[in-house]
Amino acid sequence: MDQGRSHASSFIPLAKRVQRSGNHSVHLQMTVYEKEIDLGLPVEYVELFGQPNPFVSKEFIEAMWEVDFDVLMQRMALGFGAQGCRLAIENARDRVEAIAEAGWDLTMVDSLFAVCGYGIAARSGAPVVYMHSSDMEPAPGTMKAFGRNYGILPMNHMTGGRDDFDPSNFFDRVHSSVEWAISYYFYAIEWGATMKEVLSPVVPYFDWRYFHRNLSFSFVDMPDSLFPPAPRTNDVFFHGAYCPVRKELPEEWREFVEDPASKVRVFSRRSDRREENTLTEKSRKTYVDTCTIIVAFGTYVHWSLAPEEKQEAFRLALNRLSSYRIIWAYKGVDDWRKPPIEDTVKMQIRQGGISNILNRFFAEQARNAYLVRSAGFAEMLDRHTIEERVVYDKIESVISSSAHARAAKRFVKQMLDRPMDSLDEAAFHVNRLLKKRGPEGKPGLPSYFYPRGRLQGFIEYLNLDIILTLPLALVAILTV
Repeated sequence: MDQGRSHASSFIPLAKRVQRSGNHSVHLQMTVYEKEIDLGLPVEYVELFGQPNPFVSKEFIEAMWEVDFDVLMQRMALGFGAQGCRLAIENARDRVEAIAEAGWDLTMVDSLFAVCGYGIAARSGAPVVYMHSSDMEPAPGTMKAFGRNYGILPMNHMTGGRDDFDPSNFFDRVHSSVEWAISYYFYAIEWGATMKEVLSPVVPYFDWRYFHRNLSFSFVDMPDSLFPPAPRTNDVFFHGAYCPVRKELPEEWREFVEDPASKVRVFSRRSDRREENTLTEKSRKTYVDTCTIIVAFGTYVHWSLAPEEKQEAFRLALNRLSSYRIIWAYKGVDDWRKPPIEDTVKMQIRQGGISNILNRFFAEQARNAYLVRSAGFAEMLDRHTIEERVVYDKIESVISSSAHARAAKRFVKQMLDRPMDSLDEAAFHVNRLLKKRGPEGKPGLPSYFYPRGRLQGFIEYLNLDIILTLPLALVAILTV
């Protein structure tokens, strides 16, 4: 992991489950620029204390509030990953090489930005598992012959106020297809050449496309039920269909959340009509929903650098909801500690994850918000149109109706209705990978397990030779 714990928190549950399932020793590799929190696993740090972290520059953080992060902006984020690895090799090359030569049986690397992670994996010679924190991105999906037609799927970067996708709409398909082509160029060609140059001191012959063709497995930390029906290959598994284990709230949090002065909303089971504080105590045990609102926008959103009018919009909207318990995980000059979450939570406002209200910041978060809203248990906020009235109306619409809660419960019930826990199944795939032997006698799966398409070039894989034969033949006939 080269960019810190933004993606690490997505992979740690699986890493811990793998560790328990087979008595494995699982280590996390991280490039850090300051002292890191305890992540619950042994960590192989590449320490760059005092060096500038490309991912937390003031310009990048401020741009989150103002700039549309479309597919063209992907180039900037990929460049940050290369800059971070260049710093690591220049300042801590011995440490990078020592981690690579530590004799790992298996390496698991982030699908985005982890340039030094790719170099460590390639140099170690161990089987490589790709870890995707949300859906499989179009470019690596194509490089691994995942078999998806990305032209009929929602764009990875839904920008410019777009909040919907219709595969029967010609222009929507054009947008998705163009995004796929641009993403492939940046990720597979331009970034591949950059990584070859950056990693040359430690991996002299690094080949980005060869790296993808020889991946042993891919894990995706998103519930597959969020996505439209799509093809699957043997070497991809969606392990995101799980719920985190809830922890007991510390006393100070419990007292705050369960404050008797907090307003409650009471719903009739037969309808969505709202009634406030009119039922008997016995009825309340059946119908009362406590209302705690959590605002948590993730590790990269610094509120202190947000435009003043947008900070003010949130402050005014939340002040109008003063009857409810509100916990704001504010990251800024004075960071507030991220609160624990438990059953008393009515609603969460978060940054492009799975929640009740989602604020679309950058990259695939707008697409994630669209998918969750389509599932019926979320509303969307666009950071470009944040106003007090908009924020308040979105929150009020979620609190005032039980429809979102019912949709969320239905989704979770369906998501968890599976023969085997998704993390246990993912750990099974890892253990099988370690037990089997691939073509070269190393841990891995037999060659027939993988799609043959990833060994083909673009012309054969996309049938371009067949598609171009007809117009070329027609031209030849007409010119005779």
